Amino acid sequence: MKSRTLLLALALLVAGDATAAVTWRPRALLGLSWVASEAGRTFNRHTQGDSQFEPYRVRLFLDAEVSPGFTVFLQSIQHEGGHFPIEMDAAYLRWTPWADRDLHVQAGKIPWPVGTWGPR
Repeated sequence: MKSRTLLLALALLVAGDATAAVTWRPRALLGLSWVASEAGRTFNRHTQGDSQFEPYRVRLFLDAEVSPGFTVFLQSIQHEGGHFPIEMDAAYLRWTPWADRDLHVQAGKIPWPVGTWGPR
């Protein structure tokens, strides 16, 4: 499922208007933590097997405006407790039909939009 979501997002990037320049906005976030005992890392496990108490967590973000009104968002995470080299937290497309109005249609694997709760 994760590989299909990633392939769909990459296909949308390639399928963008070939005459328009794609605007890329990469970002990264590094989180470091320390716990006094190994038992502390077993608390608060998420569905992907990670915890907020991992020694490091690297989040990679990529936003790409493929054409006017269409933006692709990718978000991945790398951490010590991970089962895969890179796990996709988000891969979705946002369509804004009118630039002067606050209306957006989103489709794909969308992260929780409110707060900072981890995936469950």
